[in-house]
Amino acid sequence: MSSNSPSPRPPANELTAEELILQMEVEEVQELLGDMGFDPRPEFARGIQQLVASLGSLDAAIIALQDNLVQRRAA
Repeated sequence: MSSNSPSPRPPANELTAEELILQMEVEEVQELLGDMGFDPRPEFARGIQQLVASLGSLDAAIIALQDNLVQRRAA
């Protein structure tokens, strides 16, 4: 007997950091960023989510946004 129903979503403690970030509301990502000492502005939080979706890595997303901010400040 096989079932075609989708698998239930794993509990939050079984998700990767990337999966959690993508499931969070922007306000939740802002709070998390602030707790981690990063810029908690909504555009930064949305940027993190977009980069995580495209790069597949939270670390790479944070580095990319930090590099972008450093380049803007230097200009």
